[in-house]
Amino acid sequence: MMTTTDPAPRVSVLMTMFNAGAYLRSAIESVLAQSYQDFELIIVDDGSTDGSAAVAAGYSDPRVRLIPNAANRGQTPCLNQGLALARGEFVARQDADDFSRPDRLEKQIQFLDAHSEIALLGANAEQIDGNGQRLGVTDVPCDTPAIRWGNIFFNSFLHSAVLFRTKIVREEFGGYDESFRCSMDYALWSRIAQRHAVANLAESLIALRVHPESITRSQPSVLEEETDRVLRANLTAEFPERSFSEEEIGILIEFRRNLLPRTLLRFRALFDELRLEFLRRHPEAEKSRQFLRTGALQFSRIGYHVLDRDRSTAFAAYAKCIRLWPRALLELPWPRIIALALLGDSARDLYRRIFDSRE
Repeated sequence: MMTTTDPAPRVSVLMTMFNAGAYLRSAIESVLAQSYQDFELIIVDDGSTDGSAAVAAGYSDPRVRLIPNAANRGQTPCLNQGLALARGEFVARQDADDFSRPDRLEKQIQFLDAHSEIALLGANAEQIDGNGQRLGVTDVPCDTPAIRWGNIFFNSFLHSAVLFRTKIVREEFGGYDESFRCSMDYALWSRIAQRHAVANLAESLIALRVHPESITRSQPSVLEEETDRVLRANLTAEFPERSFSEEEIGILIEFRRNLLPRTLLRFRALFDELRLEFLRRHPEAEKSRQFLRTGALQFSRIGYHVLDRDRSTAFAAYAKCIRLWPRALLELPWPRIIALALLGDSARDLYRRIFDSRE
């Protein structure tokens, strides 16, 4: 077991767990198998009752530091507990049900060494189900303008894929906000992106497990309420000179969930207004291919929301998507789009049943 008197590693991998027995070994072993070896693995056990602590304690690798808690405290306090103990220049997050590709740390450290201005770095992920079967891949924005714009509507980072500069997060931001139970990561990344350059690597460097016991699946109402809180804070931070009515905030929240035809025109006007204001405040975004791509994919989302109810509006949204990002012709999920156009909302239900059946 590594002690605090040993030379400090360059990276502290931070993992929290609560009854993670089913996937814990693969998560730990994916960290220990990294091609970049200068790390410590801090595992904070949140009062597990399924033997998870014994599994973690069974690893003889001296880089593994198990931090037990006698009672369940919640993930956010445990994250801050581990962050306070981290000795590395960088902290890499790793959930106990996901796993990292062998070259994950190596590639992220190489990028941050070459880009000293970046405070927070993420990556894409391959999505897998509880049995390890592939479900798809994520598609996160990759540069600062695209991420800041994306953060207005959704979390632009995957929690298990981030690596950040310890000093900045610990001293400047005080770690995670413990008033959040589920969206603590979205809240922290949004605050960092307001002050520092941030980025995502386009490559998939982790496997993100989608299963019913995950926090995002097991506490949907808490997740929605907290995500709405972050959205409000991001609007205030990005557009400090503009006040938003509750109707406008509701329309923007609706876009993330399921845009309704009755609010479509109002949403489009508000979306275009905010995009122009964002470009005025951040003129560098005009030159960002990632910003153009993120905006294009948002228009494709509008099209998907309304395709089965208003085809002319949907086709106009897809046309705008392709004008902004011509490669969308190759990247959009055309089989799903065509199925929705032909089968209507039943295509969405069919997709959800297929997706859920694989968990």
